[in-house]
Amino acid sequence: MALKKHVDGTETGFFDEDPKDWPAVDNLSYHINLVHRLLDRQTKKYLNENIGLTSAERSVLGFLAWHSPSKIVDVAARTAIFKSQISQAMKILENKGFVEREADLIDNRSYYFKVTLKGRQLQKRIAAWTRKRQLVLAGQLSTQQRDQTLKSLKILARHLNSVT
Repeated sequence: MALKKHVDGTETGFFDEDPKDWPAVDNLSYHINLVHRLLDRQTKKYLNENIGLTSAERSVLGFLAWHSPSKIVDVAARTAIFKSQISQAMKILENKGFVEREADLIDNRSYYFKVTLKGRQLQKRIAAWTRKRQLVLAGQLSTQQRDQTLKSLKILARHLNSVT
């Protein structure tokens, strides 16, 4: 996207512009969605070109790397991914040897899933890439801006989770 040169010599790009007729609340939603889409696009490209997983599969694998064993309902509650997508991701991850299922001894209709050593190794590779990207992103903000942004996003996430 080209930069606009202003009379005073300053330059602005598309992401610097704020539609003047939008209320601040609409502007907030717009920018949160924009950042989400840009991050998602970058993540999907990396996963497609280097890993061979979808975003949902990567999210499920990442969750299980920290919370194994877990049931599908537990993954859904913490990742905001639909149960049907998680079920599909579990099947693919299981077929690829990244997760394995264990029977629930109390409920025969349910299973626990846990990450395998192969899955943990892949998750470490993905996490290393993610950390590099996070350092670049974090470098765009001051410490105070990062802390406030994270705090604000957590507040919004808690609210949205409570009303859905």
